[in-house]
Amino acid sequence: MADRYTPTNPFQGVLVHDERFNTGTIDATRTTATQRGPRPDQPQPGAVKSFLQLEAFGEYGTAKDLSIYSTKEGPPVGSNSGGRFAWKEVTEPDTHWRGHSNHNKITGWRMVDGWPTAATLSNPHALRLPSGTVVCMVSRSSNLVAFRLTEASDQWSTPTTAVFHTGGQLDCSLVLLPNNRILCFYYDNGLNFVYSDDEGLTWSPGGQNVYGGAISASVYTVRGIYHRGYITLMVGTGAGASAEILHLVSDDLGGSFSTVETITARAWPDLWVDSAGRVGMVYTTMINAAYRAQKGTAFSKFADDPSFDTLIGSSSSTVALKRPICATVDEEGFVWVYMRQPTPKQYRMEVIRYHRDTMTVDLDESYYYAGGINNPMDQGTDDNVYLTGYCVVPYKGSLLILGTHIASNSPSDDTLSELRLGGYSNLPTRVQGAWGYWSDTVAPAVQGMTWLAIEDAATVTPWVMTNTGASAINYTLEGMEIITTAATRWYQRIRSGTGYGSTSSYAHIRARADTFPSLGTSQNSVVLLGNNGTNSYGVELRITKDAFRILDDNGGKIGTDGVLLPNVLYDWFLILEKGYLEVWFKKASEEIWVKSHDSGGLPLNTRGAGITNNEIEWGTRAISSSTTVWVFVLSSFDGFNAYDEDLVGMVRPSEMQGRPYSTYPLTLTDGARLQAKGSSTYRADTWSVNARHDYGLDKLDPVLWPSPLQTWRSLDAGTEAIVTWAPNGGAATSLLCSTIGCYLDLGTSGVETVYLEASTDGTTWTTLATMKASDGLSASSGTMTYLISGDWVRPATGTATGQQFLQMDELAAVRLQDSGTFDEVLSVSQNAAGVWRGTAARKSDLRVAGDLAGHTGSPVEITLINKVVTAVVHNVTAAYAYYRLRAPIQGTVGGFFELANAVIGPVLAWGQVSGWGRRSRLETNVRRYESDGGSRRTEQRSAPKRVVDWAWPDGWDMTELSGADPDPTYLSANAASSEPFGVRADATLVERTLARARSGAVPAVYLPSIAAASSGSVEALVMTAREMMVYGYLEADNVTRQALLGDEWSTEVVSVSSLTLREL
Repeated sequence: MADRYTPTNPFQGVLVHDERFNTGTIDATRTTATQRGPRPDQPQPGAVKSFLQLEAFGEYGTAKDLSIYSTKEGPPVGSNSGGRFAWKEVTEPDTHWRGHSNHNKITGWRMVDGWPTAATLSNPHALRLPSGTVVCMVSRSSNLVAFRLTEASDQWSTPTTAVFHTGGQLDCSLVLLPNNRILCFYYDNGLNFVYSDDEGLTWSPGGQNVYGGAISASVYTVRGIYHRGYITLMVGTGAGASAEILHLVSDDLGGSFSTVETITARAWPDLWVDSAGRVGMVYTTMINAAYRAQKGTAFSKFADDPSFDTLIGSSSSTVALKRPICATVDEEGFVWVYMRQPTPKQYRMEVIRYHRDTMTVDLDESYYYAGGINNPMDQGTDDNVYLTGYCVVPYKGSLLILGTHIASNSPSDDTLSELRLGGYSNLPTRVQGAWGYWSDTVAPAVQGMTWLAIEDAATVTPWVMTNTGASAINYTLEGMEIITTAATRWYQRIRSGTGYGSTSSYAHIRARADTFPSLGTSQNSVVLLGNNGTNSYGVELRITKDAFRILDDNGGKIGTDGVLLPNVLYDWFLILEKGYLEVWFKKASEEIWVKSHDSGGLPLNTRGAGITNNEIEWGTRAISSSTTVWVFVLSSFDGFNAYDEDLVGMVRPSEMQGRPYSTYPLTLTDGARLQAKGSSTYRADTWSVNARHDYGLDKLDPVLWPSPLQTWRSLDAGTEAIVTWAPNGGAATSLLCSTIGCYLDLGTSGVETVYLEASTDGTTWTTLATMKASDGLSASSGTMTYLISGDWVRPATGTATGQQFLQMDELAAVRLQDSGTFDEVLSVSQNAAGVWRGTAARKSDLRVAGDLAGHTGSPVEITLINKVVTAVVHNVTAAYAYYRLRAPIQGTVGGFFELANAVIGPVLAWGQVSGWGRRSRLETNVRRYESDGGSRRTEQRSAPKRVVDWAWPDGWDMTELSGADPDPTYLSANAASSEPFGVRADATLVERTLARARSGAVPAVYLPSIAAASSGSVEALVMTAREMMVYGYLEADNVTRQALLGDEWSTEVVSVSSLTLREL
């Protein structure tokens, strides 16, 4: 048997990554590590390729894998003639497929501000930022204040004051510049503006009296917009017949304005910009009519354009009643115009949608009539209850109308609320959610009604209140409370007229019970009645603080009672179509509806012979002492039988109304955007959109991400992080060498400790190496102490001496502990060369970056932490199924773990050290510029990198490898090692190493000095010195073996030409 050779000098060799340790072999069930920077990856088509191409982008708050499904065929034109889609998260059930309701459907309402502060709010204006955040500026008790709504929270912030003002209410306009700076223009003894560079969090003065012209009449509105380097500002002045619009333009980003024209007898302008940069405007006249116009260039006059005074419809024009018209461009690129009708129908809102560039009316499948006019909201026939002073802005696939109120019989006058129109839902509606048209004079009949908690329904026709005993109402920021003491108080609306049948009834209610009345009586309940053209049917919803019950109005209880959380607002959607029932509910703060009850595929019991009118009742309908909160009640008696697809029994996703595909970016969810290109999609085309991470676990794969600048980061360092690989699919395997290695780049976070562990079964783990980035940098005994002055940290007199020489700027971080509570890991910006010692010899001192405000005690201990660490593990003879890296809880810079370039594989040691001609050099990557005058500038494009060259020119005896029965001398980590790890005479290892590394495609780590083991047991050598490792690519145009002596493959002695490793 051949000899075992254990040299007295260290080994020399290369750690080559085993490509089985890759992203695909990470065992998700045994991996706990979190990842930072989630975002959607590019959509991958299903089994059937589509002509439509999808792109996804944006940033997630929480990573999601999504599925996309085409519910309708067609190209990505964004309108009714194009394709549509639904989506859900991959792990969600099919009931969670989300379709889309268009922006003529109310899907939610809530109060933003006004109670209980009794503040007077008016003249809101809002815009959506590229991040998806909505900023709303509003006059609040004379001051201008900003509210913010983020996609992640979906909650309005507390207001931030932007302009302090004493006197009356101010009107304002927000303008977004291309660099995301927000300007807020307002008129206060001159045209002024403030600005924000942090999405509306803080505001700074921007300009005063930026318009030099005279404005003699009072200013009642300001509206502005940025377009291709200009700002157009429309200022409404005067009142009644004297109302006019002053048209101003700035060509210096708001620094000054010039007059373009004065448009007389016009009021309430609002603006948008088309894809060519032309500015469009909607406005009203003094005859209660709404019009639109455009201008072709920045300084063109609206009045000179052929589009001027193009009639849209009817709208209130009275200045005293606040803004009656507003417009916006949605994500699909359509212009939406919302108008409050003139007296005596100010309670009704109309909407119309235009193609932005052609300004032709776009008809959607959810519209009622071919003319394109829709009515998303009717608040009754009381001309003193309506939404007013509003603006409209896109948000998360919806449109938000932010406005104040006229409510003559409640304290909700001049409060600010949000009306949500359309958006994603697993219960999308086409025409069924018609909460806004109240008529029986036009066939088919739709009687929709919107009650919002701004006024007691008793004061609004056609609601009729029944009130027995002691009851009261109270308004809060959540809604209207009905408070009864042994009393009832409820409201009823019956379909009027008999000319047209309404065979479907729908109701969307948001409410909460704050007491525990019995579900056995109709104490807090909603009743909805409908018919099928022959018989009538009804359903009742009863709610308490923690439960709800559904009953057949002419029968008993249906199904089991639903469970509610106390003190939480809930939404219910009652669907009664030709006697068939479905009931859906959800938390008001959530998106997904859950079906709680249905009629089991059969109609409900009939309510006697013949048809009775459709009806809805809500409130405390039986005598009780209770408190309930009602936010809104949306009801619809629908006769569009020929147009509707039934909501009852809807097959998801194929029968859902999806959202139109668009060539513009569309919000999907939680910061993700979807954009379509190409030609038509077909029905049932599918895509998967998986999540990826800016700092994902894939960054540990050195083949996929070889650069150390691409790193994995965890969400925090307060939880242990584990990354597990199953390199052979969970079966045992070997790395084909008894000496293996692991190299880690620890990034900039100052991670000190990582464990390399292995397991045969994924349950019991063996620690192969404790990889401490402080190894060798600490003292062999005693405590390393320090002195600190500002950011300068230096060894203290009497400190224990570090074991390792530090090259200049080699350290990544230090951990400082003082006698108080300070115990932090801080980045090292620079360190001097030397050894950490307290004697007069050259000492390694350093500068730190970070917050030292808490360092108030006396210095106690310092730990030096390097940026890279390598573990060489000898005598690994077992076959393992799993390997893992485990980072325990520890302090880090930034409070997260960071790792890159996890090179795990065999250590290929050369049986003969390289010749004396080994070269190590530093290559720079710079670009130099020299002017004609001789001045010079140097740009460093990347950090300098090391390059190492080896050669074996002196002869390598391969005799032991030759012959029919070779028995060469083997390399062994220790004389007691059970298995060797290399062959002394193998000169072919150099070229085979290059081949294993796929000529440089697989990264490797050069290890110039590998110490032997002290025993035959598993033993780890941990190295942190920069000179002890070089991570990079192996390079060689060719590796040549040249015969020096002997016969070929018999007694041959060869030289081996150079091999190069170039650092990454």
